[in-house]
Amino acid sequence: MKKGFSLLLVAVLLLGTIGCSSKDDGKKEGNGDTPTKEEVKKELSFATIKKAFQDNGYEISEETEMAASMIGAKNGIKYKTDKGSLEFYEFDKTSEAYKKAESDGLITLEGFGDFEIVVNNGFAMMKTEYNDEAVKLFLSL
Repeated sequence: MKKGFSLLLVAVLLLGTIGCSSKDDGKKEGNGDTPTKEEVKKELSFATIKKAFQDNGYEISEETEMAASMIGAKNGIKYKTDKGSLEFYEFDKTSEAYKKAESDGLITLEGFGDFEIVVNNGFAMMKTEYNDEAVKLFLSL
């Protein structure tokens, strides 16, 4: 009788330990299942950029597709707003153009020279002398 009870007790403790350890594993930090702050950051798209600017008082009256390939980007959009024009470009993050944009804060438009930009998560915004407020908004996304 004692042997049967002892085996039952060992089995219960063993199963309890296995069950607890599997429950704890999912709660540990840094185990690969919990996203980092960078992963939680919202994915950018032209739609999320446009909405953010509209939500912050920019009235967009016109939208123009830009020749993004001329600067090494995948896509580009220019928004005409009540506060001036805003140009945004989507890049392949592994491209040389994006790496240059990240490191130098410049893009090169062949035949026209270099232009200042700011980058954020695969996107870039053309920087001008009048859009400091817009740049701050873009970088906060």
